[in-house]
Amino acid sequence: MALEMKGTCEKCEVTLTAHGVAYICSYECTYCASCARQMKSVCPNCGGELVQRPRRESGLAPLPPRVLDSISQETLLTDDARVDE
Repeated sequence: MALEMKGTCEKCEVTLTAHGVAYICSYECTYCASCARQMKSVCPNCGGELVQRPRRESGLAPLPPRVLDSISQETLLTDDARVDE
């Protein structure tokens, strides 16, 4: 499952972009750099560490080939069937 690239800071609601700086905890709570600094890199929801989120330069990037290779054809067909339902 891909990391959800949330578009707003959960504390101040500033807009975050996929290619910009943001901080997340292991539950994907998402904060801007300013709020993460104010909270001393500790998530107020779970108490976990806030770390810099990886960036996506052009929004939602396609899955790398090695990830696609690990997904079985059966899984892809099942997922496609759900979309059509």
